[in-house]
Amino acid sequence: MTDQATIGPADLVPVLQRAELTSVYALELHATRSSGEHPTKANWTMESGMAPGDGVIDYKFDAKCVLTGDDESLVADLHVAVVAHYSLAEGPPISEAVLNAFGNVLTTPAVYPYLRQYLQDMAARIGLPGFTLGLLKPDPEHQITVSLNSPTLA
Repeated sequence: MTDQATIGPADLVPVLQRAELTSVYALELHATRSSGEHPTKANWTMESGMAPGDGVIDYKFDAKCVLTGDDESLVADLHVAVVAHYSLAEGPPISEAVLNAFGNVLTTPAVYPYLRQYLQDMAARIGLPGFTLGLLKPDPEHQITVSLNSPTLA
């Protein structure tokens, strides 16, 4: 198996040539408003996982956003889970490390606008003003590293 640290852009080209993003859909949407106060801070995190299959691969992204007031009191808690579903054309097997890298490098930025829109929409539906999510920055602690069907995600 290839170590993910040694995977470069050239390793992703065969996956990119065989992969077709067929859908991005919401798996879970949840919003809880804790006060009538308007939020002044948004803190969000994202975790991810993958589930490779025969000719397909799914990447799941869980985004959690905590909105707080000036005094750090909880205003709202938002949670979104989306799945990016890819079909894979026939070809040689692809290592899990390469699929992880594909998810981190290409799928994460492709899914980010969907996550952001769902979070904004849920906030508006519970009566909150618009807010800006920060830049999407790599976080080695929350990259795609386990399969969705892994017992650690159960």
